[in-house]
Amino acid sequence: MQIAKLDREIAPRAKEDEATRRLMIIPGSGPIAATAFVALALPIEPICKGRDSAAWLSLYRVSTQLAATKGSAA
Repeated sequence: MQIAKLDREIAPRAKEDEATRRLMIIPGSGPIAATAFVALALPIEPICKGRDSAAWLSLYRVSTQLAATKGSAA
């Protein structure tokens, strides 16, 4: 029950913040993920490319592995 209560608190707050609203546009990213990213993300100045932020999240390695797997299956 506490999780549902927290979900109800986070969702409206996420909609109030421009950064979280922009992140929630990404498919699969909801209010909790967007809020967590904004809360934990490094300042934007050192991040030059989307790949840099993906690497910070450890997503880039996974996406390149998936691409390699898809390429070898074809």
